[in-house]
Amino acid sequence: MARKETPSVVLDHEHPIIREDAGRTIDTLAQLTAEQRENATALAQTLRYDGSLNPDALEAGIADARSRIAAELFGMGARLLLLKEQCEHGEFMERYQRLGLERTVVNKTMQATLKFSNSALTRNLEGLSKTKLFELIVLDEEEIKELEFDGSVRGISLDDIDRMSCSALRKQLRDAKAQSEAKDKLLENKNKQIDELHTKVDGKAAKLVDPDEHLQRSLNEVTTLTQQITTTLGTIYRKAMIDISDHHALHGGDSDRLLIGCMDQIDSSVAELREAFALINTDGWQQDAEEA
Repeated sequence: MARKETPSVVLDHEHPIIREDAGRTIDTLAQLTAEQRENATALAQTLRYDGSLNPDALEAGIADARSRIAAELFGMGARLLLLKEQCEHGEFMERYQRLGLERTVVNKTMQATLKFSNSALTRNLEGLSKTKLFELIVLDEEEIKELEFDGSVRGISLDDIDRMSCSALRKQLRDAKAQSEAKDKLLENKNKQIDELHTKVDGKAAKLVDPDEHLQRSLNEVTTLTQQITTTLGTIYRKAMIDISDHHALHGGDSDRLLIGCMDQIDSSVAELREAFALINTDGWQQDAEEA
């Protein structure tokens, strides 16, 4: 049996019901726009703002104000520094407190001015917020020069500084500083150990009369250290690896990549010593070649 065609529905925009719904939608949108304008006007009066309320004009004004924040901050900092220079003890605090300024803000503003106002970075920093400028105060003179000439410092570029939030900038600056200090501390400890070893060796050499006796002591020291290292590898180190293997046997998984990395590190240290002192077992290589 032939199917009946479903009659198509054609909307008549001139139909009274459709025309009425469309009219209500337009009225609602107009009402919302009017309410937004009224709310914005009321807020402007509260804020004592007498400029344009046009969104494009407001956006342009925000960009302009943002570009002047650093310049105005540096201007205030310069005046604070000059005022402090001419005040008697206690007078400077009285003066800035009369202005409603807090000591922390005053100190940071003066620090930022001293560090950045005369720098070639000023133009790049003028687009930053006051809070970000204050975060950059932690940079020392060398780091400021690094930022000025390389465009980055502590692994952070000028573009990154502009895009990052203040909290993210603060964290990365602190983390980078902590890493740098840890490296410096490690290097300092290594240098100290080397200096102590040199002093110890030099002191021993000064007391030695027979060079052969000095050599024998050094050979004995190497032999003792070798025994300690091989004993540690064969007992404590081996036990730790057995514990790891037993764990994976019971619970699954593996730590092969980590353990291979540890073995490679040991092999690399031994290889470096061999190469440094030309201690290559050529006899062993020759024997392997003959067997092959």
